[in-house]
Amino acid sequence: LQAMATEFGAFGGEWFQIDDGYEGAYGDWDWRTDRFPDGAAWMAQQIAGRGLLPGLWIAPFQVDEGSATYAAHAGDGWFAARLPLVAGDKPILDLTHPEALAWLTDRFQTIRGDGYRWVKTDFTYWALGAAAFRDPTATREEAYRRGLAAIRDGLAAGATAAGGEPGDVFWLGVSMLGPHVGYVDSL
Repeated sequence: LQAMATEFGAFGGEWFQIDDGYEGAYGDWDWRTDRFPDGAAWMAQQIAGRGLLPGLWIAPFQVDEGSATYAAHAGDGWFAARLPLVAGDKPILDLTHPEALAWLTDRFQTIRGDGYRWVKTDFTYWALGAAAFRDPTATREEAYRRGLAAIRDGLAAGATAAGGEPGDVFWLGVSMLGPHVGYVDSL
């Protein structure tokens, strides 16, 4: 962080991202206290205090089978059946399940509320490998867009809770997918 602020600021470097590894497991998006003992909000303050935009990486539609989230919700129908070889190697959220969507909204509200001004969502495309949903009328693309809407709603609510404006957060989606149109700010 210090090197970024001092070495790259003169070249226009102003975005700083915390990447994979802050979390205990995919799906358990709480910060590891052994790596970040002061937590997410403190880290965002440290980044912003050096004149950089705090950003956070997350793979929101996947969970590890060993995660607390999977253990708590595997029997609740939170996870979609997957097409073989198309949906990655981790369980994916059923993006038509109301409780899973509420969980996503809450997660992103917390991220923005903690002071992160941009997010990078990764591996979301694996959710397009779902084979069946709680809502049997939803297509894969419709379910995917429900997940994106839950994220956008959470970011807007988090901005408002943090004293900002609903659109004051930048969202980078890692993949060029048509269903992203209207939700993410950049691909």
